[in-house]
Amino acid sequence: MPDLVKIEAVRGTRRNFLGFAFLSGLAVASLAALPGCSSSKDGNVTTITVNVSEIDTDGTAALNILKTVLAFTGLPLAVADVVDDAIDGVEAALATWDKYCSGKQTVVFDATSVPTEASSVIAALQNAATTIGNVATSEAATLGTTLTSKITSISSDIASLAAIVSSIVRTTAGLSLGAQASTLTPTQARMLQVNGILARHGLPPVAVKG
Repeated sequence: MPDLVKIEAVRGTRRNFLGFAFLSGLAVASLAALPGCSSSKDGNVTTITVNVSEIDTDGTAALNILKTVLAFTGLPLAVADVVDDAIDGVEAALATWDKYCSGKQTVVFDATSVPTEASSVIAALQNAATTIGNVATSEAATLGTTLTSKITSISSDIASLAAIVSSIVRTTAGLSLGAQASTLTPTQARMLQVNGILARHGLPPVAVKG
């Protein structure tokens, strides 16, 4: 009989973030107090508990990165329109997710029936990555080498954030960070990756505040 996976999303404070200096290896221990994901298994049922605010955090990180594109000098209107649509899509998906979770301490679902509200956040991020990557290619002659490279890099990082959000709702296995990963919880590993992505775009790091 295949394993069933129940996912419990524990509501945290919506889109409230705790700023801190970008972490070195020696500072990783300061993340220990952060709320995060955990899992337990009873027979063939694995229960996964997820802090809901992590999805808001990572989705908002993606929004902040997308908005940096609109500040690029010489950005063609065709590209700005695509980025605006991508931002609208992510904002709408996060708003729907927040409404779904509102007033609930937990939401429980198994791996074969992930709520549309959670899947839509991932889909919106994936769509944003794809559409801005495509427009960077189609408008490369107008954008020039530098802007094309910057927007392509952002497309790649939004795709990475989509994968991070996907890991939150599907598994607590965490993401590989090399040798250091063995000392980190899945939440800590994810936050280091998110903050690394934000740093590449000159944006301040964030942490989930429970």
